[in-house]
Amino acid sequence: MNPTRVNSAPLPYRVAAIQFEPTLFGKSANLETLLRLAEEAAAGGARLIVTPEMATTAYCWATRDEIASDVESVPGPTTQRFAEIAAEHDCWIVVGLAEVDPETDIYYNSASGGTVTALNIDTKQTREVPHARGIVNADESLSVVKNGNAADPDGTHPRPATRVAVPQLQRMFPGKSLDDLTRDQQYSVAKEDGLAARALNPTLQSFVFTNLQSGASRETGFQYGDLNHLQFNPVDPNVLLYCHEGTWHELDRTWTIRTDGSQMRLMHKRTMDMEINGHEWWSWNGKTVWFDLQTPRSQDFWIAGVNMETGARTRYHLQRSWWGVHFNSSRDDTLFASDGGDATQVAYATDGMWINLLRVQPGGTVSRERLVNMSRHNYVTGRGGVEPNVHITPDKKWVIFTGQFAEGQRHMYAVEIEKKRR
Repeated sequence: MNPTRVNSAPLPYRVAAIQFEPTLFGKSANLETLLRLAEEAAAGGARLIVTPEMATTAYCWATRDEIASDVESVPGPTTQRFAEIAAEHDCWIVVGLAEVDPETDIYYNSASGGTVTALNIDTKQTREVPHARGIVNADESLSVVKNGNAADPDGTHPRPATRVAVPQLQRMFPGKSLDDLTRDQQYSVAKEDGLAARALNPTLQSFVFTNLQSGASRETGFQYGDLNHLQFNPVDPNVLLYCHEGTWHELDRTWTIRTDGSQMRLMHKRTMDMEINGHEWWSWNGKTVWFDLQTPRSQDFWIAGVNMETGARTRYHLQRSWWGVHFNSSRDDTLFASDGGDATQVAYATDGMWINLLRVQPGGTVSRERLVNMSRHNYVTGRGGVEPNVHITPDKKWVIFTGQFAEGQRHMYAVEIEKKRR
């Protein structure tokens, strides 16, 4: 089925997303390119302009020292230059940069536009969210960011024993050499070797919650793990879902915590060697944490869920080619969507490059419908690609995703769910 470009019809509020791949250790050149692109977008009538994450510096950084010379305060010299463009053209610009808090010396992966701005998608009206940093909770009382270089506040968080890294070739393909693997499998091994340190020997990290009424911040949730994928519960404003990032088969990934730092809870504990659970998301009613589950990695595939109140577990079995880098669900959890993956991804599927619709069937199974052929899409973020990251619209009529079907041509698309049946 052919997808429909979401931006195919003119809108009263023009938004521009800058597609740009920054270079590590090239902040000055990155900045000049971003300023030029922002100026072009503003001159073209864009009212809201958004740059990529960490657009001025790129990422990932192995140590704090590597990025120390590139962090800056907000407001600061970079935001000032973008502010000049915004003032000239009467628009908003959101800049992804590496920020340092001058009072605490904490580094942040920030999206700075001076303030966080809320956009009403119906009226196109915008408003500022004072004091917000990072993501905002359901009732707009708190925002949160992680502190990736936390200091033990009271001496009660000793560093765990060092875990010895085993080469990922041995972990993923026992008994084989690199020459025995396909080029896609070789790439996958190299990627996992790069992630292993984040899983095996992470730094002490924490969460910094900011009260959006007073601006006061509180640091809590100290733990050894690379904290990522932060998502507030869509109903309970005081529950945060997050993950420990790294090689998924070497850590227990998915956690929740309350915003006062209490009830840190592991949502799924691995039960076998090489078991993984991957990208997690909330159900719309905030009662279930869903995630990608493989038992073991690359062999047996599931959509799995845990009920927050009862602990009851749900599993839907998937075929290899139904798997996706990301999944999402409809508001009533009767439909799931997956965005597929190329042969470098963990499923190693030879025919997995599809946007898939998965319908829950009687008896606890799911059926699969192919919605969009993604064979021309570039999935590999390390090679200039993008993960489609599917979402189902509230009315269950469309699946929304990002597509990059030609180099430099990255757009948002929608595919109609029921059109295929007519």
